[in-house]
Amino acid sequence: MIYFICEKIPFNFNAFIIPFIGTVVSEKEVNNTMLLNHENIHHLQVKREGLFPFLKNYISEHNKNGYDGNFYEKEARFLSGENQYAINNYTNAIRKGKAFTTYNPNFRK
Repeated sequence: MIYFICEKIPFNFNAFIIPFIGTVVSEKEVNNTMLLNHENIHHLQVKREGLFPFLKNYISEHNKNGYDGNFYEKEARFLSGENQYAINNYTNAIRKGKAFTTYNPNFRK
């Protein structure tokens, strides 16, 4: 896996994938194994469904259920070992330090 390390990622995200290429991760999270596992699960989701079906389904899920309720995000949280509260309330869990993955009070702001 190729990692692109950035000082700051837009919208205060900690990491995101570029399908079939690699993962963009913030400098402060480069050694966060749990977060990188979460992103690697997204790569597996793309492989499982194919790029365009994944993008269509991910966007549909996001529009229907929002980021916290998105099936693909919840699956990645669960499979990476996130706690039950954070699986269902990820944004607040990260902002309040209740997620195993990471702490970021400005996440998605």
